[in-house]
Amino acid sequence: MMSTAAIEMCWPTIETFIDLESAISLSSTCRSLHSLIIDVATHKAKVTHFQVCNLPPPDNNDISVIGIPRDYTTAHIRIPHYISHALSHIHFPSLSKLHLDFPLTRKRHATGDAHSDYIEDVHTSAFPILASQLGAHACNKLTSLYLNCNRLLQYERGGYLDTIYEIFGQSLSRCCTELEELSIINTGIVRGENTPMYSVGLASALVLTLKRRKDMIRKFNYEVYGKPLLFNRFGVGANTDIISKTNCDVFSAVLQSTKLEQLCIKCSAGPYRDLVCAATICNAENGSRDQKSSSIRDLSILCLETRECNGIYIMPPVGPLLDHFTDCHCLQTLYLTLPNPCWRESQTLKALTNLLTNKPDLLRVGLSFSGLDDREGKVLECLSGILPQLALSSCNIFDFAGLLNVDEARLLKLTQGMKRLGFVIRRNHLHAAIRFKRSERRE
Repeated sequence: MMSTAAIEMCWPTIETFIDLESAISLSSTCRSLHSLIIDVATHKAKVTHFQVCNLPPPDNNDISVIGIPRDYTTAHIRIPHYISHALSHIHFPSLSKLHLDFPLTRKRHATGDAHSDYIEDVHTSAFPILASQLGAHACNKLTSLYLNCNRLLQYERGGYLDTIYEIFGQSLSRCCTELEELSIINTGIVRGENTPMYSVGLASALVLTLKRRKDMIRKFNYEVYGKPLLFNRFGVGANTDIISKTNCDVFSAVLQSTKLEQLCIKCSAGPYRDLVCAATICNAENGSRDQKSSSIRDLSILCLETRECNGIYIMPPVGPLLDHFTDCHCLQTLYLTLPNPCWRESQTLKALTNLLTNKPDLLRVGLSFSGLDDREGKVLECLSGILPQLALSSCNIFDFAGLLNVDEARLLKLTQGMKRLGFVIRRNHLHAAIRFKRSERRE
């Protein structure tokens, strides 16, 4: 009895740091530990937090991190196998946070050319286990999910994951009723392709969850970058419509999440275009503030692939996208990286001014103009125009980059206005970047 009481007293500290393999080993040491660790019905470990990530090799010869030795020469091979094994031993109803990476894994051929590599096929077992376990058990305690699909894309092209994505989406929307944080890295490398790709199937699987949890999701981080990968069962002609509709459905559901506090979207030009279209449709269909994400504190919209925008894609006006967030009066951080053509529109600069108006809690702003030529001074004039709004806020850092051929007279006007507000300037000519940081002693 004394040992049981001691274990229960220190258990909150133990369970915070214990890894799954150690937990399973500990469960066989004594009856008290077994009852705490193993679920009676399923005989699986009751896990509240589970995280697997592919650790990069160190920069020096020291192969220890915070005193824990790690074998970096074999970790990239063992981790995917560990994911499959570990998921089979988890009592899913106890999970509250789940973080999964499907890392880039390579292993030497057993025969043939010793210098050639092949991609291990272990992910096709790990992801189906995750999808089926979410559905087989009521995972109603899960509040946070991070999923990096990465190497899963290698097998989607052959159609192997088409049905699994559907099962995953249905299980996530039906069983994970307490989900508040969702981070999806929907991009990866596919053999034979020179650019990253993203999964249309995975994107489609998220829609139902985002719609059902629109009054619950607080954080949504989504990276959808590269070329779309769609298992072609509908015919070549239908692909473009399916891709665009799927992206629009995801973004529309997110933009109508009423409790959202953190929104970060990193995308390439195609999904970015669909994001703007989704915002335009939402603004037209839902005039009521109840249908908008007015509670957002941290907003990041980063279109990282801008060179395509000048040729392949015709970018829609970005004003409706920025207008969608004007009612977020508790906004604290704002980061925008928009394609070069978007910044040339006067509507975009007006929408930016409206977005920064009446934001008393604003702390930090970061803007990237993607190599925009501002010799006419329109952007600098717009930035000077928002100084009165910055004066009413708590903003202490204001960054902008990628603005070329700036008019020095207008820049001097902006700099003097920022200095009056207590900011100091740091300029990086190489990267066309300027940072205004408020000094500790404000004027």
